[in-house]
Amino acid sequence: MAQALRPSLLLHPSLRHTGSVESALEEFAEAVLFLVWREEGRLATREEVGEGGTEEGSEGGMEVTPIEYIGGLVDLTGEVGRFAVARATEREVAAVEGCLETVMYVGGELVRTTLPGKVNKKMEGLRTNQKKLETLRYELALIQAGKGRVGGMEGAKEGGEGDRKEKEEE
Repeated sequence: MAQALRPSLLLHPSLRHTGSVESALEEFAEAVLFLVWREEGRLATREEVGEGGTEEGSEGGMEVTPIEYIGGLVDLTGEVGRFAVARATEREVAAVEGCLETVMYVGGELVRTTLPGKVNKKMEGLRTNQKKLETLRYELALIQAGKGRVGGMEGAKEGGEGDRKEKEEE
């Protein structure tokens, strides 16, 4: 995407700092961050995001601003949260823990930084994503202990034991 924008922005440099281009590059940063996180288990640097997330870089890449990069980082936490839900449905506790760890790391680093208003407003979303992941981790622990809800039934264990108990009581 950055490569596709570059020729137009070279012809019309005033477009680089319009809201639509900044928003597009923030979304691009989020996508590259998620790709690198999924494939390599780490967060891409701002420089890597500008190169499209490839180690060798890409000709004609476009540097994302610190604000676009940070906005992408904050938005990444929502993608990580959605990924965690998918892993939780497969009862992959370690994957959910890794997702929570990533979101907590991003949040911890950004809390130490003075953020501009636009990005600072997004921090509430990051906190919400972290709370959702903490709840998801807790619910997985309950399910594993046989004390959670499965299919809306309190105390049901995986494998339908709670279902059989209900039928026996009837």
